[in-house]
Amino acid sequence: MSTLNGKRIALLISDGFAGREASLASEALLMAGAEIDIVSIRSGPIAAEGGSDSIVARALGGAYSRPYAGLLIPGGAQSAEHLRKERAAMVFVDSFVGSGKPIAVIGHGVVILADLGYLDGSTVSAPAALRDRLVAAGACWVDQSVSVDHGFISGRSADELTDFNNAMVEAFALAEVGVAV
Repeated sequence: MSTLNGKRIALLISDGFAGREASLASEALLMAGAEIDIVSIRSGPIAAEGGSDSIVARALGGAYSRPYAGLLIPGGAQSAEHLRKERAAMVFVDSFVGSGKPIAVIGHGVVILADLGYLDGSTVSAPAALRDRLVAAGACWVDQSVSVDHGFISGRSADELTDFNNAMVEAFALAEVGVAV
């Protein structure tokens, strides 16, 4: 597995995020040597789906992609809905695309990329329930555990994250920090 020693990854969440997806993907990043900054719309406790887990996050504020090797957006329909309605979150995601840095999305996290208009011509993996929405956004939806295309690493769910985690770590390992493309 590739090493992420010395690289920072941004984990973007909001209330209702998929705790298991965030936890398993974060564990893979930490095991590869990454540092993770948890960012959200606001600082303080952020509740996972069902309200069971919480993570103290930093508010987005003036956050941007420069110090990060990549961005991870776990699923959770409610989290994705909150994030896509917040300008600061969309600007943050847009800064990763603009700098050519990889973005890894799990489950409903992919709708943020769809709403920003970045999936036109991209192949993505996501839950079958999102197929029509993603195809309408111009994406080619595939029914597989992971897809890597145009700098986007997408996966369906926490139940099949091994392939996703390997692809995510590899993409983040190749990313350059502080470089705008």
